[in-house]
Amino acid sequence: MVCNEEINLKKGWNHYCTGLNLLFKNDTIWGFYIGCPCKTHDIHYSKEGTFCRKTADFLLRKNIQKQGVIQERIILAFFVSWFAWFAVRPIGIFIWKTWSSFKVPRYQ
Repeated sequence: MVCNEEINLKKGWNHYCTGLNLLFKNDTIWGFYIGCPCKTHDIHYSKEGTFCRKTADFLLRKNIQKQGVIQERIILAFFVSWFAWFAVRPIGIFIWKTWSSFKVPRYQ
């Protein structure tokens, strides 16, 4: 699985961060793109996911922080990662393993 901001936005795959798209556009928070960590998190939350919910949410936080290193926005990534973690922990219990990412082009 390869994730690329330019390709995702070009193909209209700009809402991996479910719920955050109500506040921010194109999986971007103050110029910081977190679509790729959210894409991975979505796959972990799907029926095909291989992690428990707690681990999937932890990995989301860590992957956003890694994205911050890549984009040279470490401090912003730290705060965004915790914001995302606090958002997904209580809500995720209702959508954990309830949908399939199998054969959906945006998740390949």
